[in-house]
Amino acid sequence: VQRYKMGGHRRQICPLQIVNCRFCHQQMERRALHHHYRDICPEAMILCPYEPFGCNLRIRRRFLQQHLHDSQVRHSTLQTQSHDRIATEVEELRERYEDIDFDELRGLQEDAEELREIR
Repeated sequence: VQRYKMGGHRRQICPLQIVNCRFCHQQMERRALHHHYRDICPEAMILCPYEPFGCNLRIRRRFLQQHLHDSQVRHSTLQTQSHDRIATEVEELRERYEDIDFDELRGLQEDAEELREIR
C-alpha cells in the first residue's frame, strides 16, 4: 500500500486492523469479524436451529441454549409434525408410482422414437 493511502487503508479495509464487533464490542482483526459474527458473537441474531421444522424464532446467540431447553416439547412436536407430513407425502408418491402403467409408457416411448425417425 502506498504511504499516502495507508491511513484510509487501515481505517477502511486492512484485514489486520483491530476493530470492535459492533454487537458485543469484542476486539479482533477485521479479517476475523465475519466468522466471529456468523459463528461466535453472543449478541448476533440467529435463527433457531429448529427453523426447518417451523420454529421461526430469531434470537441472540447467548439466549439460544435457554430457548432450546425451554422449547424441547414444542420442538419435538414440530419434528413429529414434519415427519408425519413427509411420511404422508412418501405414501402418496408410492401410490402414484404403483399406478404407473410401465407397459403403456414403453409403448409411448416406442411411438415417439418412430415419429422422430419419420422426421
